[in-house]
Amino acid sequence: MELLDRETFLEWMERIMKRFDDLKQTAPDIPQRPMIDGEPLLDNQEVCMMLQVSKRTLQRYRDSGTLPYHIVYHKTWYLESEITAFMEHHFTENKKRRRKNRT
Repeated sequence: MELLDRETFLEWMERIMKRFDDLKQTAPDIPQRPMIDGEPLLDNQEVCMMLQVSKRTLQRYRDSGTLPYHIVYHKTWYLESEITAFMEHHFTENKKRRRKNRT
């Protein structure tokens, strides 16, 4: 096996870095978080953590039509505003039931 000398190694590294720079200039900027009409999308894990439910419960919400969702490239996404509205509606409803049962 042949070892590279320092000069050859540095030449190769320079070529690689130039290719990275060229690639960066030609590739479009990719947003950090996927969005629809400027509104951030949440994935299954994020929604499970927000609602403090399991993946299966989240699936039940989707299947029953209780929780709106979007499928983009075979991946399920949720609009942040729809999750917030879901939480406000269903968690407020549960609070009302608890108050009613206490009296």
